Parts: sequence; structure tokens; C-alpha cells
Amino acid sequence: MNDAKERVAKGAALLDLDFPGWEKKLKPAELDVMSSALCVGAQLTGSFFSDVFQAFLTRHVNDTFSFIDEVGFDANSLVDADEIKNAWIDIVRERKEAK
Repeated sequence: MNDAKERVAKGAALLDLDFPGWEKKLKPAELDVMSSALCVGAQLTGSFFSDVFQAFLTRHVNDTFSFIDEVGFDANSLVDADEIKNAWIDIVRERKEAK
């Protein structure tokens, strides 16, 4: 498993805890992990900065800024962003196919 897939798998596992069925709400074609308006958190709660998503992050970590990168909610560069986006697309597709 590559780094992006590992990071996204961790993020997906956390989303499963607080946002069951999140993969049904995510719109992979619109996903942009470098945008607070189109990232995973924004698609699930309206904004990365929404109280709901920030509370979710706070429940699971102490250092939010390093954490969001470690679990595929953010990227370090444009190349990394593409890899992360593709990993989210893959996991959503895999989950939908499994049902």
C-alpha cells in the first residue's frame, strides 16, 4: 500500500466512527483536499472549518495541523494532493462496489 492510500485508509477509519455512510455523501469528482470548501470535511459538514468537523478532529487528536495530513484530509503539495484525491476516489469506489 502506498503512502497516500495508507493515509486515506486511516482517515476513512476515523470517518467510519463519527460519520457512518460518509462514502455515500462524498463527491469524488469535486474533491480538492487543498480547498477548505471542497475537501472531505467540507463535503461532509459544509466546511472544513465547521464546528462539526473541527469537533471531530479535536476528538481524535491533539495536534490538528499535522494530523490532517497524516490521515489524508490535507496534502503537502500538488503532486501529493493528486495522490490523496485518487486514494479517496479509490476507497469510495471500493466501498460502493462492496455493497
